[in-house]
Amino acid sequence: MKKIIVLLLILSLTLTTGCWDMIEIENRIFPYTVTFELNHGEDSEENKYKISFTYPNITALGKNPTQEETVYIISTTANNLFEAVHNLSTNIHSPIYLKQLRVVILEDEIARDEKLIREIFDSLNRGFLINKMVNIVVAEEEVNNILNVKLNSKKQETVEGLIYSLLRNRQNSTRFTTKTLKGFIEDMDMKSGSIVPLIKTEGDEIALSGGVVFKDYRLIGYINEEENKDIVTLKGKVKEDSLNVDYNGIELSVSITKNKCKKKLIKDQDNLKVLLNIDLEGELEEYIILQEDGKITEDVLKAMEKDIEEKTQKQLNTTIQKIQKQLGADILGINEYLYKYQPKVWENVKENWEDVFFNMDIDLKVNMDIRTRGLTK
Repeated sequence: MKKIIVLLLILSLTLTTGCWDMIEIENRIFPYTVTFELNHGEDSEENKYKISFTYPNITALGKNPTQEETVYIISTTANNLFEAVHNLSTNIHSPIYLKQLRVVILEDEIARDEKLIREIFDSLNRGFLINKMVNIVVAEEEVNNILNVKLNSKKQETVEGLIYSLLRNRQNSTRFTTKTLKGFIEDMDMKSGSIVPLIKTEGDEIALSGGVVFKDYRLIGYINEEENKDIVTLKGKVKEDSLNVDYNGIELSVSITKNKCKKKLIKDQDNLKVLLNIDLEGELEEYIILQEDGKITEDVLKAMEKDIEEKTQKQLNTTIQKIQKQLGADILGINEYLYKYQPKVWENVKENWEDVFFNMDIDLKVNMDIRTRGLTK
C-alpha cells in the first residue's frame, strides 16, 4: 500500500510541474542593457528620465538567422525603471522581465547629481527582480550615440549583449575596473570612493576605457587608462599586464604575472601614515642585448629590476597625489584596511575620514622580481 501511495505521489509531480506564471520563455522580453538619460522633451516636468532597453532578436542570431536586425531598442520617458516597464507594457507584444539585466548605463549629467543617483540606485537595489551583480557604466557622450553604434556593431552576435561581453571578457584588463550594483553601494556605505568604467564610441565600435570616480553618490572626476592601471596596481589586483620602461635607451618589456599590496599603519603622534608595499613579479618579454656574448647577467637583471622599481614608484606616487589631493576620494581601500585590521584607529577617524585621508601620509615601496628571462638568455 505504501509503495502505491509513493508511486501516485511521484506521478502527481509530473502533472503539476510547469511554468509558474503560465508565460513561456519565448513570450518574454529579456533586456540585457538599460540606459538612463535626462529627459529634455516636452514632458520633462512629469517624467525626469528617458529610459531605453536593448534586448536580442533571437531569430537573427545563430547559424541560420531569419532576420538581419540583431538588437531591438525600445524607449520611454518615466520617473523610474519600473514605471518605464509599466509604460512600455501597453506598446509591446510581450512582458519585460528584468531578472537577466546585465548592464546599467548612466549619462554623466545624471551621475553628477547626488539626488538622482541615490534615487536610481535605491530603486535598483530594492527591486527583487533586479540582479544585484548587474554592471554599472557611465557614458561621457550622448547615450543615443552608444546605442546606435551598438545597434550596428558587427560584434553584436551574443544573446547577453555586446557591452556585457566586453565587461566579461576583459575582467583581467587594467584599462578599466568593472563595478557591480552591489559593489558600488558597498563602496558608498563605507565612505569610500568608487571607480565605474567609462564607455564611449571609437569610430564604429564601442570601447571601455578609464573610469569615473564617485564619492558620496556623485561623480567627482575622471581617470584615464594609465591611472586606472596604477590604481589596480596599488590595490594589488593586477592579474596579467605588460610593463614597458626605457632602460639605457632601449625598451624593456616585462609581463606582470603577480601583484600584491600589503598595507601597514605607521603610528605617528601628529598624523596618520600608511605604508604601501607593492610586490610585482614578472617575466622578461623583450630586451635587445647589445653585449657580444648576448647574455643578461645577474647584475644586469638586478639593475633592470631597480630601474623598474624607481620608475614605477614615481608613476604610482603621481597617481596617489591625484587621488588624495585632487579627487579626495579613498579608492585605495585604506579605510577598509583600518576598519578590518586597526578597528581602534578607525573608530577615532571614521567620522572625519575625508579630512584625515586628505592630510595623511601615504608612503610607497615597490619591489620588482623578474623571475624568468624567456627562452634566450
